[in-house]
Amino acid sequence: MEQYSTQILETLAIMLAAAVARLIFVAAIKATQRKYSYGKPRATVITKILDFLLFFVAVGGCLSIWGVERSDLIFFLSSMLTVIGIAFFAQWSILSNVTSTIIIFFSHPAAIGDKVKILDVEFAVEGTIVDIGLFFIVLQAGDGSVLSIPNNLFMQKAVVRQKRPRPSLKMKEA
Repeated sequence: MEQYSTQILETLAIMLAAAVARLIFVAAIKATQRKYSYGKPRATVITKILDFLLFFVAVGGCLSIWGVERSDLIFFLSSMLTVIGIAFFAQWSILSNVTSTIIIFFSHPAAIGDKVKILDVEFAVEGTIVDIGLFFIVLQAGDGSVLSIPNNLFMQKAVVRQKRPRPSLKMKEA
C-alpha cells in the first residue's frame, strides 16, 4: 500500500482540482445566465458539456499517474479520435451545432422570449424563441407553428432581434 501512496495522493489532487475547476466554471456559467437572463435549461446544456470535458481531462491525468505510458495514451487517443472523426465525417454538423450552442450561450444577444427574424436570401424565418437546445433553436411563428432551426444556421445567418419586454421594477411605497 505504501508504494502506491504517491499515486493515490496525486489522483486525489486531480479529483480535487477537477472539482474546483467545475465549481469555478459553473459559477461563471450561472453568472452569464443571470447577466443575460438565460433560462435554466440553456445553462444545464453548457454544464453537461463542461462535465464531459472535465471528466476526460481527469481520466487522462489519472491514467498518466498510474503508469500508462504517454506514447500508449497518445496512440490510444489518436486512434479513438480518428474513429470518432470518421464516424462524424458525415455528420459534421452535429459538432458544429454543439460548438454553436456554446458560442450562442456566451456571446449571442438573443435569448428565450425574443422575437427574431432570420434573414435568408430565399426564405426569411420569423418567430419567438421558445427554446435553445443543444442542437436546435425552437421558434414559434405568429400562426402558432413551431420551427426548429439548427444552431449553426442561426450563427451563420443575419438575425434581426426585437427587444423582449423587460419587467419594470416598481418600488412599494411605505
